[in-house]
Amino acid sequence: GDVTLKGFMDCGGAVVSNTDTTIKDKERSAFVDAYLNGRKLSGNLSEDDFAYFIAYSALIARRGAAEMFGGNISPSPYAGACDFCSMGGMCGFAAGPENVPRSVEGITCEDVANIVKRLKGDK
Repeated sequence: GDVTLKGFMDCGGAVVSNTDTTIKDKERSAFVDAYLNGRKLSGNLSEDDFAYFIAYSALIARRGAAEMFGGNISPSPYAGACDFCSMGGMCGFAAGPENVPRSVEGITCEDVANIVKRLKGDK
């Protein structure tokens, strides 16, 4: 079966070669979704961009907490989130015909990293 770990990662040569000690230059890893010094896959980021990408989650969490402490508790799920959420009966979002789930189209990992870069003034 396929045991390749999928997700977002720093795809620098040091990270990939230390994660997969059997990989050769320009080859795709059997363990992580990345090439060693080869083609860049969609979840792959440089070391710096990966740090910005991770910082984005903290930024969003802080903003969400600030909004909730400010009194905003209105549900705003992404499309499909209500399909598996066990709190649907409490929030009522899925039952309301006027409620439209959020959607995000066409954003890349680099786009997310660039948001934080701009906010930090690191253009």
